[in-house]
Amino acid sequence: MLGEPVRSYSFYLLFIVLLFSLNAAATTAESLKRQYGIEISFDHSAAQQAVNTYQTRMTPSQSHHRPLMLTMVETFLKCYRGNVLKNNLNKIFLVGKIYVGDTEISATYSPHHKVIVLAAWQELVYFAHHEFSSILIQSGFPYKGLWMEYNGAPYKHWTNYRPMKKSVRTRKLGFYYHYSQVSFEEDFNVLAGMALSNPVATEEAVRPYSRIRGKLAIVKRFYRNIFICTF
Repeated sequence: MLGEPVRSYSFYLLFIVLLFSLNAAATTAESLKRQYGIEISFDHSAAQQAVNTYQTRMTPSQSHHRPLMLTMVETFLKCYRGNVLKNNLNKIFLVGKIYVGDTEISATYSPHHKVIVLAAWQELVYFAHHEFSSILIQSGFPYKGLWMEYNGAPYKHWTNYRPMKKSVRTRKLGFYYHYSQVSFEEDFNVLAGMALSNPVATEEAVRPYSRIRGKLAIVKRFYRNIFICTF
């Protein structure tokens, strides 16, 4: 699954705002590997080889983005049980940009190598959860039949990677964003990513929509023994 693009904010402003909130002991790739057992790499060429998807190319991350990217990766990693990370994730690649053809996307993953690749986007934590959810459900997801019962329309099985958009009509049909209607995997990715990275706002957003509330309950059930942060 290829992570879809969202609104393209400047990464620089977020970097300046958050730079002053970093701990005195800066997060490093080595410290994350020691604490969580996950290798962090900035090698965009190795990332491209690991994903090995047709027409996918990547650029290196800029050095002044890397401290913030590492901090955001730690925000992602600390919310999972150690055995979940050990069994399902080997490496995270942090790159500058990812392209599929001429289209810029935000993240991707390789289930075979158990790696995720994250570009320098403001929503990096969301996309980390989004991509990792693909790996997790491929290890077993017993609720797909129940999930499909909440769909008010079929999946389209097609995307042009346009930015995510929402509408009352789409949400009444059970899809958080238009992109959610691409496939079951994307549907789950989007809702899981939103709920895990911003649970309060997600709960509020889905309150009027019974179909999405049903799906959110499934997300919570699935992550009950996986996710350890407030959810």
